[in-house]
Amino acid sequence: MDWKVFFKKVAIFSWCMAIISILIYIVRYTVSEIGNLFMWDQPFIWELIFGLVFCLLSVFWPKKNK
Repeated sequence: MDWKVFFKKVAIFSWCMAIISILIYIVRYTVSEIGNLFMWDQPFIWELIFGLVFCLLSVFWPKKNK
């Protein structure tokens, strides 16, 4: 498997986990506490950052010469 494909798959997986975390948060907490969603100690923020890093790696990683 090419590194670009691997990085793309990891980024997609990470963003899916972030979306699931957000949905769980919305279901668990009331509307008045949704503001706490954007604190830096929340795991979905780190999942989004992790996904962004791997997305950038998949875009800018040099193509494999055959």
